[in-house]
Amino acid sequence: SKHSSKVKELEADLKIEKSSNKRKNNEFDSDHSAKVQQTISNAFSRPQPVSQENLNSMITEFVIMGNHAFNIVEEEKFKIIIQKGYPNRQCLSRKTLMNKISTTAADLKSNLKAQLSSTEVKYVCATADCWSVFKRSYIGITVHWYDPENLQRLSAALACRRIKGRHTFDVLAKILHDVIYEYGIFNKITKIVTDNGSNFIKAFHMYSESEKAIENMEEEQEVELIEISDVLNEQTTFETDSPYSLPPHHRCASHTLNLIATKDSENAMSDPIYKKQLRSTFAKMRALWNKQERTSLIADTIHDELNIYIIVPNTTRWNSTFQAVKCLKDQLIKSESEVQRICDKAGLPRFDKKDQAFMVDYCKVMQPLAQALDLLQGDKFVAMGYLIPTIKWLKKQLKELLVTATICKSLANACLDGVCSRFDLMLLDKFNILATVSHPKFKFKGMSVIEKEEATDMLQSEMEYFRPVNENNLE
Repeated sequence: SKHSSKVKELEADLKIEKSSNKRKNNEFDSDHSAKVQQTISNAFSRPQPVSQENLNSMITEFVIMGNHAFNIVEEEKFKIIIQKGYPNRQCLSRKTLMNKISTTAADLKSNLKAQLSSTEVKYVCATADCWSVFKRSYIGITVHWYDPENLQRLSAALACRRIKGRHTFDVLAKILHDVIYEYGIFNKITKIVTDNGSNFIKAFHMYSESEKAIENMEEEQEVELIEISDVLNEQTTFETDSPYSLPPHHRCASHTLNLIATKDSENAMSDPIYKKQLRSTFAKMRALWNKQERTSLIADTIHDELNIYIIVPNTTRWNSTFQAVKCLKDQLIKSESEVQRICDKAGLPRFDKKDQAFMVDYCKVMQPLAQALDLLQGDKFVAMGYLIPTIKWLKKQLKELLVTATICKSLANACLDGVCSRFDLMLLDKFNILATVSHPKFKFKGMSVIEKEEATDMLQSEMEYFRPVNENNLE
């Protein structure tokens, strides 16, 4: 006990010595690790500094892909982000950004021209559409083709141009003509697809050479000799009668189906029972749709009761009316009391059993039309070969609904008449038939014996036409 103070001093000295040795070991380890030679793989895997040119390209891509305003590069916070991430680099100016975007666009256009003019791309399809927004009109033109190596569909935008004034048929024809010849793809375009607008229809009616005329030109190979003196005396010009030349035209099948759903379906109003119930039910639905759109209080009530906002029809979106009716119909089946409570709070009439029965029958009739429309407007795997099988399936479904439908039987009949009047000629078109039988998904499925024989003859005739000349000589 008399040496207890000495023992405590010794223990304290041992602790100090131990911590000192531990610190020395840590310093040795850190110095040792710092002096370890880097391997070649570690040296090359270290992040490389980003050059100013690469940074400019990344910012340009960010602005383009994100649809950002050009002046974003002038924002102080954006500049701080660039400075923090890339201390030794500068954020490009707005003028530099715009010049770089113009250069990038020119390069993309040049590369697209080279790709479309290559011998590997033999056939393309084009689309054109007009629209107006913020009191300005535009026309967009796209092109689509198959990659010859993997048969995947490729797409590109050819133009998006402002139209000043009225977009009449001659204005549209000039723009289409200029863009097509600018890219040099007139002889490669099989069809140009547009909607059923009268301006597009007239443009192609006036300036597109029909396939029949082309076939006649190929068959008539006679050469007419003309005296050169007669030509000089008459001062004949060699200008064509038409200022523009457009490829063959095809009306968009999806837009045509939309017209059947919105226009041809109105012919069902000739049935007084259907007409009365349609107006009664749609009046109630439209009142509820308007309440949600115009009153935030009712919109909140709908969301609180149903945990969703009901779908509202939109004139610019195909199938929107069907989707809106289906949404309300499903909610009435799932949560009828909540929907009726919403109507009470909004001061609207309730949906009775007749209304609900009408919605069910309406959706049953319009469902096949909506499915066909969604299928044909697909952007990945759908090709012209899908048209005939889809329309035949739709006609079959509508014919069955003539038997099973109740109050909307006249609607099914009106839609069927619309499909027949708008698509029957397309079902007999040689181009469409060949597209179907040459598609590996369909071939001759669903065809009658006579239709199969006719399609086989068409296909064989077409194959003979494309057979190489040397093979014909060998025979």
